[in-house]
Amino acid sequence: MPAGWGRRLAAPTMSNSIGFMLLSVLAYSFFPLVGTSSVDQVDPTLFIALCHLFAFLGLLPVALVMIRRRRTAFTATRPALRSRPYLADCARSGLVNAISHASLFASFSYVNSASSTAIYEIWPVAAVVLFSRLIAEYRGTELRDWLYLGLSGGGVGLIAVSVSLGRRADALHRDWDTTIGIALALLSAGAMALSTTLSARASRRLGTMHDPLSQAVLAQSTIKVFSTLGMTTVFLLLFAVRGASPHLDAAVVGLAAGTGIFIIALGAVTFQIGNILATSPIINLLWFLTPVISLLWLDITGLAEITRGIATGAIVIIAGNLLMTTRADPQTAYTGTVLGLCLSIGICGVVLGDNDEHYFDMVATVAGVFAILVAFMLQRVTEKGQRVGEAAIDLLEAVRRSSQFPDEQRARLTASILTWLGNRHVRPTRPPEGTEGLVPPELAGKDDMVDERARRLVASTAAVVSFGERLVLVILAGLIIVILHISRPNTFAGDLFPVVLSGVVIFLGVRVWEEHDSVRVASIRRIYGGPQTPEPSSGTGSRFMATVSALLLVGILALYTLTLLRVYGVPFTFAHQ
Repeated sequence: MPAGWGRRLAAPTMSNSIGFMLLSVLAYSFFPLVGTSSVDQVDPTLFIALCHLFAFLGLLPVALVMIRRRRTAFTATRPALRSRPYLADCARSGLVNAISHASLFASFSYVNSASSTAIYEIWPVAAVVLFSRLIAEYRGTELRDWLYLGLSGGGVGLIAVSVSLGRRADALHRDWDTTIGIALALLSAGAMALSTTLSARASRRLGTMHDPLSQAVLAQSTIKVFSTLGMTTVFLLLFAVRGASPHLDAAVVGLAAGTGIFIIALGAVTFQIGNILATSPIINLLWFLTPVISLLWLDITGLAEITRGIATGAIVIIAGNLLMTTRADPQTAYTGTVLGLCLSIGICGVVLGDNDEHYFDMVATVAGVFAILVAFMLQRVTEKGQRVGEAAIDLLEAVRRSSQFPDEQRARLTASILTWLGNRHVRPTRPPEGTEGLVPPELAGKDDMVDERARRLVASTAAVVSFGERLVLVILAGLIIVILHISRPNTFAGDLFPVVLSGVVIFLGVRVWEEHDSVRVASIRRIYGGPQTPEPSSGTGSRFMATVSALLLVGILALYTLTLLRVYGVPFTFAHQ
């Protein structure tokens, strides 16, 4: 691999972080499939101990090669490798990891393995909190992060309930067995969150290497020593209690070797790299994709079936990831559309339509009136966006040409204007009196042209859609959504049509309500911005983020469509010549 590619992959960017995290998700998504295949052949604790042993053996030569090729960097890092904090974090991470796996497999004796695994996958919820508390480089979580985190956690809960009810009708009865099983699964999730946080902190202690791959490999090699010893100890204790002799053959050893190297080692290293390159613990919510992909593998192999409840939970998980990790569009209309899709899918899965024979006529009538009103309002909103953009450009050019401001003041005033624009398009507010917040008080009054154009920019942000128009818009949008779901026919098209049209109605309605042109504002910020210009608080979208968002939205609709095809048994037929 060319050196340039290595430097690009090691760059601390969100796209690199997401890429490595998705590779880890893909690797670990095969773990339930392997576990399901091996559970009847070998003791689970022995199998996991072998997997961790082979993971260490797979990482060891890579670590030795890196040490040899990066001798200078390793020499500088050697004190950190021998330091007590680093070894303590590795030891705790490995031992807690063994406790996590032991608790998970112990829960299989009380509730079915599918529900335990799904409950276990809520560990990123705890990891978000622990990363913020134990790793100084991560920013704190915001209120919106907690809301989206709860959304993703709710999706995992839906999967757990659906799988449990599908495999064993009494899986969630309030008896002691169920209580103990769920408690053990939750303990496993908490232990995994702590283990992951400690391993990430251990790898960050090797920061002098300036190489995330070396950091992850060396840290995971050390951690796997302790996890192997811990899991082996757990097996020996269980073996002493049960008195059963272990059974191993070449197939089991080969499966353990492949699992250890290509799932555990590869997944752990890429997970660590993703966290090293990230600046927020929210990146760990991508892990919520793991149970979704795992269930897909189990469904493809015939070991499990994706029910409507599982599909709904998977869609909620993807939506939570979409809103928390990508944020391709900071507008409320984008967020509302994604949440509307989840709500619509949930309603279609719970509420049966009444098969009204005038369904499409009613929808067409109300949607026609809604479209006409939205068209006129959107025209005014678009014209307002043009006026705001032109006024902002005129003001910025006036500041650039003004001779009344020294270079330092000119840069500060430009940054203040761009920050005002960015914050307004992220958090809509009422236009302030005068130029408050736009021009710093100490810089106001120095240039009449700048002051005049600042007032013009503030005036151009005045609302162009009245409250009465917004009220009518909300009433019509609500009526469309109600008719779409309540009066729909119980068919494939009847369950698909409301989801798609609801998303469109919500996007258009919220877009008119916001009255903002974030694309134009983002372009102005890119052209006139500089190092002094802070980013809006919720971040800006990029082409990569937009691509990921589009793929995930397509995945939501594709997963829902495939589920409907299975529910209604829609056959595929080909026309003959």
